[in-house]
Amino acid sequence: MADIEDNAFRLAKHMYKNRHVGKNSIVVSDLRSAVRLSPMDFEIADDHLKKMGYIAFIDDGDTGERVLLPQGIQYVASKKEPWTSKGIVMMIVGLLIAILAIVVSLMVPEFRKWLRLE
Repeated sequence: MADIEDNAFRLAKHMYKNRHVGKNSIVVSDLRSAVRLSPMDFEIADDHLKKMGYIAFIDDGDTGERVLLPQGIQYVASKKEPWTSKGIVMMIVGLLIAILAIVVSLMVPEFRKWLRLE
């Protein structure tokens, strides 16, 4: 099971980015599909946001609706997104692999001759 706070932030961030505030609510089943959490992780994150007063809810179940409250907007705006979610880790790994490939290729004599480095 993933971290409750991270999952709750995912829900709130999705609602914030898609402007599900005020009268612009989102149906629970649509929110669940959009954030791609397991049913259990979704329910726990949803309950967490309710208890914190970050979201308002109209009914429960898949046909219920959720809306981000002003406190939820402040929560999303003030919380720094984990830097790993921005793809920086993948970019760094790719860069390291590229550097390693260049270094190894320059060590191979045939490749050095082809590049006319010798």
